[in-house]
Amino acid sequence: MASKIDIWNAALIRLGQKSVVSESEGSASSVLVASRYDGVREALLVKVAPTFARKRAKLPRLVATPEFGWTYFYQLPSADWLTNIGVWDRVDCPRGREVDHQLEDGLKIATDAEEIWIKYIADVNDPNIMTPQFREALSAELASQIANRVNELSGRAEKMEQWARKALNDARSADSQSDSSDMIPEGSWLTSRQGGILLHGNRS
Repeated sequence: MASKIDIWNAALIRLGQKSVVSESEGSASSVLVASRYDGVREALLVKVAPTFARKRAKLPRLVATPEFGWTYFYQLPSADWLTNIGVWDRVDCPRGREVDHQLEDGLKIATDAEEIWIKYIADVNDPNIMTPQFREALSAELASQIANRVNELSGRAEKMEQWARKALNDARSADSQSDSSDMIPEGSWLTSRQGGILLHGNRS
């Protein structure tokens, strides 16, 4: 069984740091990885868009409506949503043209469509759901970011970046064998969390 500790320790060992036994032990090593882990995991999920993190949902329409520009608001899945792969107004056109829409307030979609279906990247926390290649990429990216932010580890930054690039390529290659049809726009996770990003159309 894979665990978060396994991912942490893979990064720590490459950084020449002491491994950890539990998430709550409060050691310098655990504090070091814990401070970056969730952010790195979420960003990597969006960057790789792995098949294990893809979900589909029909969105509920909200009672509140936009004051101008659009007709309806729909609620995104607040429990695990990171970013959209696609947004459609018909359940039978997941590969067709997306409906005009705009992300607002972080977890709402504004649109004129009477109904909305989405495919999205979910925030996967369980390492056992992740592929081995993704776990390796997560450890590598975690080590790379730590090395670039901690002065005493800066001497390892170049090697960690090389490891991260290779692990990322391996994760993408492994996942493409399952499905390579969905593409995530560059930077979509950061901007979608901020809201107000027009993905189609030209409304304000």
